[in-house]
Amino acid sequence: MSDIGTRYANRVSALIYLEAGYWFAYSAGKPNPDANDTPAPGEPPMPPVGAAVLKGEQSFKGPIDVPILAIYAYPHDAQFQPPQDRAPSEITTENAEANAQIIAFAKGQPTATVIRIPHAAHFVYISNKDEVLRDINAFIAKLRKT
Repeated sequence: MSDIGTRYANRVSALIYLEAGYWFAYSAGKPNPDANDTPAPGEPPMPPVGAAVLKGEQSFKGPIDVPILAIYAYPHDAQFQPPQDRAPSEITTENAEANAQIIAFAKGQPTATVIRIPHAAHFVYISNKDEVLRDINAFIAKLRKT
C-alpha cells in the first residue's frame, strides 16, 4: 500500500492500514541486513520481494499524498498474543517497539488519521470489529464530503 501511495497517488482515493503501518510497510529507520528471512522448517522459501521488505531494503518513507487511516491494536492484549506462555517482558518490549513505529508513522504522515485501539489483537478487525468498522465508516464519510 505504501508503494502504491508513494508512486501512484493519482490512482487511489485513500489508504487504510489495519494494523499494518509498521516498519515493513513504512520505514522510519534504516535497512536491517541482519533480519532473518530463513523460513521455518517445512515452510517454503520467502519470495525475494518478501525478503527485501523484511530486511528494510524495500521501505517507503513517504510522504504519501492521499488521505490515510491507520488503525493499530495498541497496546496489544497479552491474551490474544500466541503463544500464551510468553513472558510479560516480551509483550512489554513488543508494545514499546510497536508504539515507536506508530509514532514514526504518524510523524512521517502528519495528515494521517491514526487510531489506537487498546487491548485488541493483532487482527484488530476481528477482535474489535465494531470499533474498526465505525472508524472506517467515519473516515470514508469524510472522504465523500471532500
